[in-house]
Amino acid sequence: MKKIYLTLLIVLSFSSGKLSAQCATASATPYYENFEGITAVNQLPTCWTVSNPGTCLTFTNGGFSGNKFAAFYYSPSGDNYFYSMAIQLNAGITYSASAWYVVSFNSNITWTDLSMFVGPNQSTTGLVPIASTNGNVTNTFYTALTNTFTVATSGVYYIAMRGTSNGSVSGSQYLSWDDLSVTVPCTPAFNTPSLTLALSSNSACVGSVITVTASGAHIYNGGSSVITITVTNASGPGGSAITVIGTNTLTGCTKQASVAIQVLPTPSVLLFTNATSVCKGSSAILTAAGASSYTWSDASTGSTLIATPTVLTTYTVVGAAANGCTNSAVQAIGVFPLPVVTVTSSATGTLCSGEEVTLTGGGAGTYQWNSNASTLTGSTITFTSGTTITFTVSGTDANGCVGKAVQVTNVDGCTGLSRKGREVFPVKIYPNPGNGLYSIEASGEELRSIEVSDAMGRIVFCSKGLTDKTEINLNELSNGIYTVKIFLISGINYKKIVKE
Repeated sequence: MKKIYLTLLIVLSFSSGKLSAQCATASATPYYENFEGITAVNQLPTCWTVSNPGTCLTFTNGGFSGNKFAAFYYSPSGDNYFYSMAIQLNAGITYSASAWYVVSFNSNITWTDLSMFVGPNQSTTGLVPIASTNGNVTNTFYTALTNTFTVATSGVYYIAMRGTSNGSVSGSQYLSWDDLSVTVPCTPAFNTPSLTLALSSNSACVGSVITVTASGAHIYNGGSSVITITVTNASGPGGSAITVIGTNTLTGCTKQASVAIQVLPTPSVLLFTNATSVCKGSSAILTAAGASSYTWSDASTGSTLIATPTVLTTYTVVGAAANGCTNSAVQAIGVFPLPVVTVTSSATGTLCSGEEVTLTGGGAGTYQWNSNASTLTGSTITFTSGTTITFTVSGTDANGCVGKAVQVTNVDGCTGLSRKGREVFPVKIYPNPGNGLYSIEASGEELRSIEVSDAMGRIVFCSKGLTDKTEINLNELSNGIYTVKIFLISGINYKKIVKE
């Protein structure tokens, strides 16, 4: 009778809890309660409540995984409930709930059932069973009461622990329990996403991009369902695998899936050239090797390209193998400018037949002189004029590049002049030098016509039907040295005049 009194005294000091304002925010999962937070006997965890404070007790010594636990008292007989705090649960997730329980001895049955429920309130209204001993509780060692469950709609729910006693005083007076947990299991059967992968292609060349489209989860590799992969040759030309991790954002559960691709080898394209630099206007031969077909940067095809660059140019060839994979190679071709070849003549204007002429080349290193009569070499050549002659000089510089120049030497018979150029019929031209107006006078000879030629031998002035004295006006001509060809009755005379 004393024990009963003490128990009643404890019960009278216990206050049945109700959901207070501080519990308006529900707990998220995973949710654990091991009663280690209570500080006194028969104190409930925050926001918990019970159906009967006299039969639903807590203790501070002797729990399953710690010193504190909860228990049902055997009297009075019937059903008694512990109700947890509010827990946020979501539809579409399979939860796992468990608690550990034990009785003192089982020689005489007192406890006919221990069950776990989930419901929308801290009451028996709407309770849905999760797990049960389905009969008498007889285990004298802590045993797990566990099962999985789902909820139809997302919202706030409560876990209820129900102990059922037949009131037998000869059995265990207490049904103790501890370590309530509500978790989200990630197993092949529960909450793990059903991950499916689809490839844009089952084979790919090294360096190409493959698209993986994933389905069955919420996020994939931390991002969207479409994942792009650049294929590398890290695994060689055989096979490779693309791995994707899908995550269910409601449960946090993940699943990993891999899909194999065939990595196709890339051809090793080589590019050869007979010259890395050419003279302007010349060509280089580029030859590609290592692939089955080739396409050049100028859209031409074939293994060989004849390149004639005008400036430094980089040529690219793309080689394709039989498997369709491509690779490229590049080659730069530089361009040397052609030397600017010049010719200096020892004589100007039209020469008389038999006069000696020296031509000197400039602007290059070596020279070759070609005419319709001969081929000469050297930077300087000397020849005796017989008829008008044209030389083409080819100058080669240190790079082997060739520039050309043309020199025309005009030759006349010079009748009326001696071989040494002495005048047979004296003619005067004055003033010489002059500024464009010149007087021409023949001593006792009649002037028939006059031709004036520039340094290139071109006739720039002509006059006919003259007497023994005349004037010519060369104001329209540029300053320089001109040759005046004077036709007399008795012959031809030549004079040089200077216009300043």
